[in-house]
Amino acid sequence: MTHKDCYGKIFPEFSSSNAEKGKLGTVFSYDDRHLGLTPPKHIARVDHQAWDKCMKCEEFDHCYKLSTALLLFHCALDKS
Repeated sequence: MTHKDCYGKIFPEFSSSNAEKGKLGTVFSYDDRHLGLTPPKHIARVDHQAWDKCMKCEEFDHCYKLSTALLLFHCALDKS
């Protein structure tokens, strides 16, 4: 089965090994704000137009499930 390029990429990849590229997902993204020597603060962003487009996609349900599973998997890998 062929999927769109955005399939499974609703959320950004939060892995520490993917610093710049990993900040952008199809719908959700984040920026790091550094204030001196303090740890970075993550600023979350939502692209509402992209979300509306995703909701209309025939693959949304499966894409959302895969995106969520990948997000949880990356979080688990970063914690280990």
